[in-house]
Amino acid sequence: MNQSLRFSQILSQSLESVSYSLQEFATSPEFIDKMRLAFGDSFVTITALNLAQDWQKGNITLPSIEILPATTLNGAYAGYPSATNTIPDNFIIRYEGRNILETGFVGGSKTGTVQIPEGDSDQLEIIVATNDEGTAWNYTVETIAPGLNIQDAYVAVAEGSNQTATLKFPVILSEAVDVEVTVNYFTLVGTAVDGVTGNDRIDYRPITGTLTFAPRETSKEVEITVLGDTPVNYGGNANFEIFARDTAYQNWDKGDDIDFNGSLSYGDLGYRVDQFFNDGSTGFQATGLTSDENFFVLISNPVHSEISKESDQEKDRLLTDLEEFLGPDFVNSSSYQKVQETLNNLEAQDTSWAFATGTIYDEGKAPVLAIRGTQPDQLRTDVWDDANPNGIGYGQFTANRGGVNQWLEEISQPEDNLSVKPHITGHSLGGALTQWVAADYSSQGALGDIVTFNAPGISTSAANSFGGAEKVTHYIPSIDIVSMAGFRYISGQYVLSNQLLVPSSFPNPVDAHLHPVIIPKTESSGLTKPSGLGIDTVGSTNTLSSAFFTYLPDPDYFAIQVIIAGLGAITPIPGATTTGAYVASVLTFRGTTEINRQLIGAVIYGIDYAIEFAKASVQAAWNAAKQWGQDAWNAITGWGENAWGAVSNWTVEAWNATTEWVNQAWDATTQWTSDALASDNSMDS
Repeated sequence: MNQSLRFSQILSQSLESVSYSLQEFATSPEFIDKMRLAFGDSFVTITALNLAQDWQKGNITLPSIEILPATTLNGAYAGYPSATNTIPDNFIIRYEGRNILETGFVGGSKTGTVQIPEGDSDQLEIIVATNDEGTAWNYTVETIAPGLNIQDAYVAVAEGSNQTATLKFPVILSEAVDVEVTVNYFTLVGTAVDGVTGNDRIDYRPITGTLTFAPRETSKEVEITVLGDTPVNYGGNANFEIFARDTAYQNWDKGDDIDFNGSLSYGDLGYRVDQFFNDGSTGFQATGLTSDENFFVLISNPVHSEISKESDQEKDRLLTDLEEFLGPDFVNSSSYQKVQETLNNLEAQDTSWAFATGTIYDEGKAPVLAIRGTQPDQLRTDVWDDANPNGIGYGQFTANRGGVNQWLEEISQPEDNLSVKPHITGHSLGGALTQWVAADYSSQGALGDIVTFNAPGISTSAANSFGGAEKVTHYIPSIDIVSMAGFRYISGQYVLSNQLLVPSSFPNPVDAHLHPVIIPKTESSGLTKPSGLGIDTVGSTNTLSSAFFTYLPDPDYFAIQVIIAGLGAITPIPGATTTGAYVASVLTFRGTTEINRQLIGAVIYGIDYAIEFAKASVQAAWNAAKQWGQDAWNAITGWGENAWGAVSNWTVEAWNATTEWVNQAWDATTQWTSDALASDNSMDS
């Protein structure tokens, strides 16, 4: 029906109803009593009786109201009296049981605007009462439907599973109205779910309710309680080892939940992939992780207002956001299934709706950059053959520093009034790259925890440029030769672990480089933490970075040197003939290892350590080493190529005899020349 015609009919019916009501009221035996009650001291009986006679005859004069078209009033419908009339003093307009206008008893004239909210009823009640004065009424009657919208919101919650915060979503009316406005609201899942169970009651408390705007009120808030989570570094650096040894070695898409990596034994880590770096030209790969979580609040079924946005457009926008949050495989997620079910229900109800996104930033789970290290079959190429004079990983770092630094800067301040300190972690070559990135970025932004596993050092100048972080920890097994490479580590602490071999096992520097040192198992590789692994030393990186840093007096590392010394004359690099004894000698200290890094890499990966360690002479050397005192180790750290060449020929008996040596005997070994290679008897003293 034409809107102007509809309101003309409503007003005509209403005025006719008023006239009939007044005529009927005039015949009521209670007329005088009710008029006296209404007018109090100003009541005049004779005037009321005369008025009753006129009304009984139908002699009632009401204003003629003209309905103007929408084009005349910029889209609003309105009614005006076409002439000034003498009508009763108290003028009431009521719609759907609510008094939209009540003037009180007024004499003279009265002008104003009457706003009629949109509703379901076609009935508009006009109620009049009078005394003996005439009043001229001039009221505009217009329908109103203020726009209603809900805005996005975010909150940072303190670290800890016992912490809470309140997320407040502003709900705004486009204009003040004289009637009460209501709208329903409810929460809807996004990424703030448990990746394992799909439970949406993990990080916020879902609610459903109705928001009520009092007359003239234009803003309200929907308040949601959000919950903190266990910090990423709670109880140690186990999660960082997962990121460094497992997460970083997989290929990802933006939005992926890293809990789904083929095994759920890690539990709910609470991180998703924000960016995946993959430089095919240099081999650099890294995974940028964020823990911020999203959910939605929907408003629907407004009363006396309209949702400002089209529902179809909101649906497209919500599904687009969900895909961005969850990644390209979002249609298979439990969140998508729940969202789709909810949207279907809203469409079935034929109700308008809009949504806002809530973002939870967990202060205990800052973003993490996990940098991929070396695949086992590429270790020699990536670490030992890296001939860049600036240090291991320098080429990959410089080729990707711009994109990495940009990501770190962006995620460090996700909102205008919120900043976080990202963590960086990596294993092997990834540990070296972690240090390059941290040293570089620390000059422009704050950093959280820096954690490396089995990493080599980097250049001295780069390490010295490191501006600091919340905490720096380097994990190093005592027979991992990779961590003997590099000149310096960024400042912090190092944790040296010792495998404590049992008789049935053997020292293998390759395995030591790959197995976990904190978590029981790396799911992607299947490698487990050695049962006998223990913490040997926790110290400053000043010691670790020293050119004279050594794993000795570790008997396992000594056994590896003995095995390498026994290789004799070798040509590991074309045109470069050397001896196993020389390689064993330079493996004693960091400085000599780094200088000979390419040579060492060509030697150590061609050895079957299980077979070599099974030899009786090597077993004897290993057993003797477990009994030596400091005098022996002081001498051994001074051994050169000649000494190592000599001991490579020792028998079981010769090694057993060393357990009885005194200080002078050990001192003599440091003076050996090539003549000492002729006979193991030259060792007796």
